[in-house]
Amino acid sequence: MTQTASIWLVILAALVAANLPFMNERWLMAGPVAASSKKPLWGRLFELVLLYFVVGALALLLERRSGQIYPKAGSSTPSRRHCL
Repeated sequence: MTQTASIWLVILAALVAANLPFMNERWLMAGPVAASSKKPLWGRLFELVLLYFVVGALALLLERRSGQIYPKAGSSTPSRRHCL
């Protein structure tokens, strides 16, 4: 998969994940229908946070597949103490 396709896949997954909790009345999109006529707001927000981490994991997986993840500070960059 190209890098451009990976980026568009993450954008599409984020768009779907942001709207899915508010589009259905099932718990976690596959569970039983909510007992009342509508799911409570806390249930929708819980699903939204859960899907946030799922999309983040997908983005991390695609970044690892494309190559080495960008090194974070401290691995090969000089520290501030030595620059002063």
